[in-house]
Amino acid sequence: MPVFAFIHAVAAVCFYILAGSFFAAFLLLRNEIGGEWPMWWLQHGDLPLLLAGLLAGGLSIYRSVTADRPSRVLAISLFVVLGAVFLAVALLNLLP
Repeated sequence: MPVFAFIHAVAAVCFYILAGSFFAAFLLLRNEIGGEWPMWWLQHGDLPLLLAGLLAGGLSIYRSVTADRPSRVLAISLFVVLGAVFLAVALLNLLP
């Protein structure tokens, strides 16, 4: 279980950093500072933010439900559901 705790901590830090960069990019874009880079980041950085958020959220759910003993069924079901969400958003993002 210490591996899940470490991955959860790293994913949460990545999520907070990426979310902060999205907030900063939106402020820069709104105030017309930075040229085209804030718009580029808002258009292309959404999948890493989604991946970090799903990973941190999924591990939070798993760790809170299985505090006493690990559950392989819960881990597989969370992986399938969150993987399907990520694939759906990635397909919607990559389609023209």
